[in-house]
Amino acid sequence: MPLSEHEQKILAELEESLSKQDPRFAKNVRETNVYSHGGRRVRWGILGFVVAFWSSFCSFRSPRF
Repeated sequence: MPLSEHEQKILAELEESLSKQDPRFAKNVRETNVYSHGGRRVRWGILGFVVAFWSSFCSFRSPRF
C-alpha cells in the first residue's frame, strides 16, 4: 500500500531530522540493507568452515605418538 502525500512528507521530515541529529547512524541506516547483513553472515560462515576444515586437516596430518 503506497504512502499518502502527507505520510511521505512526515517520513521525509523524520529522515531529515535523523540526519541532523545523528549523521553517522543515518549513514549506516542508508547503506545497510537485508542483503548486506546476509552477505556478512555468509562470509563469516565460509570463514568458519575453512578454519574448521584446516584445523581438522592439520590435526590428522600431524604424527601420532
